[in-house]
Amino acid sequence: MLENLLKKQKEDTAQVNLLNSIAREYRNIGEYGKAMDYAEQGNKLAQQNNYQIGIAAIALNKAGIYYRQSDYENARKIIDLGEGTT
Repeated sequence: MLENLLKKQKEDTAQVNLLNSIAREYRNIGEYGKAMDYAEQGNKLAQQNNYQIGIAAIALNKAGIYYRQSDYENARKIIDLGEGTT
């Protein structure tokens, strides 16, 4: 399972990508709380490493988590923030 790889992964961009993948998998099976937890962990690490692609990918994933919960307001806030960074 992807979670087992986390223990072996260094805290770098690869771990950010792995955390986002785990979040996406939980989102896809409807485990939104777990999905958001992993997304937040990934976002924190991406911020620490100034990993802009990871920050953007996680933001998109978080918007999807909110969207799947019919929380369109928070999903839109994330999308609007992303549009303001170009």
